[in-house]
Amino acid sequence: MKHARQHRSDHPLRRLHFAAGIPPRRLRARSAARVGSTAAICSGVKRLIETFAKSNLRIFLALLALVMAAQSAGAVGTAMLAWNRNPESNVAGYRVYYGSKAGSYSQVVDVGNQIQAEIVNLAPGNVYYFVVTAYNTSGDESMPSAEVFKVMPANQPPVVSLQSSLGAVALVAPASLSIEALATDTDGTVMKVEFFQNGQKVATDLSAPFVLPWSSTAAGSYSIMAVATDNSGATGQSASLVIQVTAPSFGITRMNGDGTFQFTAETSGSEASVVEVSEDCRTWSAMSKITVMEDGGFLDPDAPNLRKRFYRVRSGGVLLSNVVGFARIAAPAGYSIIGSQFVNGSNTMNEVFGNAPEGATFFKYDAVRKQFAVNNYFGPSFGWDQRGQVLLPGEAGFLYNPATNAVDIVLQGRLPLGRSTVPMHAGYSIVCHPMPMSGVVGRDLDYPQTEGDILFRYRKGRFLISNYFESVKRWDFPPDLNVGEGFYLYRQVAGTWERNFSVGQ
Repeated sequence: MKHARQHRSDHPLRRLHFAAGIPPRRLRARSAARVGSTAAICSGVKRLIETFAKSNLRIFLALLALVMAAQSAGAVGTAMLAWNRNPESNVAGYRVYYGSKAGSYSQVVDVGNQIQAEIVNLAPGNVYYFVVTAYNTSGDESMPSAEVFKVMPANQPPVVSLQSSLGAVALVAPASLSIEALATDTDGTVMKVEFFQNGQKVATDLSAPFVLPWSSTAAGSYSIMAVATDNSGATGQSASLVIQVTAPSFGITRMNGDGTFQFTAETSGSEASVVEVSEDCRTWSAMSKITVMEDGGFLDPDAPNLRKRFYRVRSGGVLLSNVVGFARIAAPAGYSIIGSQFVNGSNTMNEVFGNAPEGATFFKYDAVRKQFAVNNYFGPSFGWDQRGQVLLPGEAGFLYNPATNAVDIVLQGRLPLGRSTVPMHAGYSIVCHPMPMSGVVGRDLDYPQTEGDILFRYRKGRFLISNYFESVKRWDFPPDLNVGEGFYLYRQVAGTWERNFSVGQ
């Protein structure tokens, strides 16, 4: 047993005796369960010392060695005291005085006839000082023992880390996994672990193993963090476990030679998939007739009879991250203005207008250089001679069809999601709506009309001209646009044409 340092004015084994034949002065009895106030206890100890000094009595009641017992690692905030039992038959019990200042004791505990005591709820990191007195059946109390002290160790916070049942943190919705918090405490007990998602508490586990059953049907980034609390109230925080959940997405689209439309989709495995269709990207309904391919893709057998159709898929109740579709644009003989409204690969001319009539010519206007770039089409075996030319959604140009009749040009791919921005320069430019939608430009298609705008549509070999007047906030001839149709535009000031689109729109 390790002995703590003792402050002494006398040897701890010195016996204090009652003088023979001289009655002892009776000291005030203390209740075994009472804990006195700081002032009262200090005053009592002082009077006790003064009384024995004045009377010069030797007390026969003996208080032997007071020692600090060894403390287990888990007993945070606890001091174990032990002393030798007095041999006198009339010893009734012992009192432990203690405080955080040497020679000054703010607390007292009557432990009865025990010769050891466990003092609890001591603040970590503080120094505590202890003395013990003995009292007999007559209520007489001995002088205090030599003082011992104990430095309470500072509480060590728990340590916690996170691990997922799948290991991976990049998942496809709907996603689920178990996240376990591995929490330990070197000098106490882990009482609870709280789990937080993106800063908000989502669960509390009060016993090991500390597990969070986690799931999400929505795509996004999720930051999971755990906070462990020990029996002394100290906390430890884990590093964040970031889970990336992506919605299943569409893959490649293809218009087959027989006119059927085919697309692949990365779905969530065993979850049921429902294909929804729309003719205007506004109203959606479930398809009743769809062919599921061996590779997991889908084929629309009704596509040959349709001018346009758009598709989205729900897998396990979750919308996939893209909308795909096609639009057949009738390019009349001669000139027309056609624009790009899908994302197809890198949006090169072979990807945007891959089935143009042989001998066609496309004129893309450069608004900065104020000149046209000319591109010629030499059939499917060769493609466009300026094959690196790119036509992004919202860009348009003049298409010359050398045939004597109209030819369907198929636009296909993914619809641009989020905010699409079409730059419009001061002066002339050729643009189209960035989505395959039709309607009146200012009313339905969110065109940012300004004073002096002149819009030129080219139909049936002639320009249809519309002028906008800000003073009356109207067009003289409200311009409407078809899917895939572009227009020649004059603006007095530069601007942007923006459109927001989401899968759930």
